[in-house]
Amino acid sequence: MTIRDRTAIVGVGTSRFSKAPTDTPMRLAAQAFKSALADGGVSRDEVDGLVINIGWPLGVDYDRFAEALGLRIRFADQSWTHGRFVGPTLQHAAMAVATGLARCVACVCGVSFIQERGLLGGPGDFEGTREEGGTHEENPVYGLTAPAAGAALSAQRYFALYGATSAELGAVPIAFRKHAALNPAAIMRSPSGRATAPGRRCSSPACRECAPAPTSSSSPRPGSASASSVSSATRRRRSSSPSIAWPA
Repeated sequence: MTIRDRTAIVGVGTSRFSKAPTDTPMRLAAQAFKSALADGGVSRDEVDGLVINIGWPLGVDYDRFAEALGLRIRFADQSWTHGRFVGPTLQHAAMAVATGLARCVACVCGVSFIQERGLLGGPGDFEGTREEGGTHEENPVYGLTAPAAGAALSAQRYFALYGATSAELGAVPIAFRKHAALNPAAIMRSPSGRATAPGRRCSSPACRECAPAPTSSSSPRPGSASASSVSSATRRRRSSSPSIAWPA
């Protein structure tokens, strides 16, 4: 069985971006959810499925979100609290619609990296301080308790294998900033480069040589939410076929 051409994203929405958000993850997720529904022309009552990417403590769990938004769902799924599960979140929503488990699935991620900043790296990071290490190559034995450790080790290995330099790596986030500034909702619009961030380096001891890594101007961090709507392919033509709503 294939689900190719049987589902589609029908709407996308985000919350308000902010450098110092005061809204809770629940409120951010609700903003994105409503924005996605409006973009896709989908009503709240049409949503009968819910998939959450990042739950507590950084985000909001599916049961609390469904209760707060008054959703009547018959399909629910929640991934582990990691950003890399955004892809599987959308895949699960598509499979649910294609197999008839739901007609319209909302995929939601609302997260704040301000209120829970102490959880990333250091003694408060439960994953990074596990004896066997964390999932981003954290290793407390060597003092590597933050996700940046894995990125730093990978960068050093790439440099050694292919002769790349930190200047070449630094060109990537600089280009990200330039392109993200095209987003009308972007916050960080000033050009980024070595000249604008002298001496900025990765804090991981694993990275001996590191280029500046400015944040994308349209990045949802430190606090925001994004959303989109997925539906059957025929839904795009405003038919009555099953649909998936995807707020992520």
